[in-house]
Amino acid sequence: MLLILLLLSRLPGLMAGGFTLFEGDTLDLDVGRFRGVNFTLQEYEADGAALTGSLLISPDTATVELLLMHQDDFSRWTAGLSPVDTLASARVGSGSFRIEMPRFGWLVLVISNRGNVSPIRICYDMDVTFLGPRSPGDPLPSALKLLLLMMTGAVIAAVAGGVIAKELSARKRS
Repeated sequence: MLLILLLLSRLPGLMAGGFTLFEGDTLDLDVGRFRGVNFTLQEYEADGAALTGSLLISPDTATVELLLMHQDDFSRWTAGLSPVDTLASARVGSGSFRIEMPRFGWLVLVISNRGNVSPIRICYDMDVTFLGPRSPGDPLPSALKLLLLMMTGAVIAAVAGGVIAKELSARKRS
């Protein structure tokens, strides 16, 4: 029984997690322009982390450049300085995409209209997905819950034992 309770208490940590960066957003970008979006990926979220989503780009022949970098690299990139460590990059058109995220930290996703000859409009949804839970959780509350559950079981067993002993004692007297 204790083993089953212990395994059940670990199930949330085995489930995948994620969070939404954009849902149903629209962005207009002139030629050579970009938008940078800051977000944080915690160390416990880095296992199997990926940026996933779907784009609808107009005109439909256009593509957009997606760049992923740390915030300090983004600052150097926008100032035209080097070196800039780009963690991931992809040129994507309309449709679904998935970009693996190799590192955690304070990140910036750059959505860029470099390489097109006309302004574009993008309608998009983007999520960050990962294998670990959304929060690391503190093992102490889980241990306290397990201890409370075990104590509750012990109290129930003691009360049930007392009731049974009282019934048996009453039957012996009669």
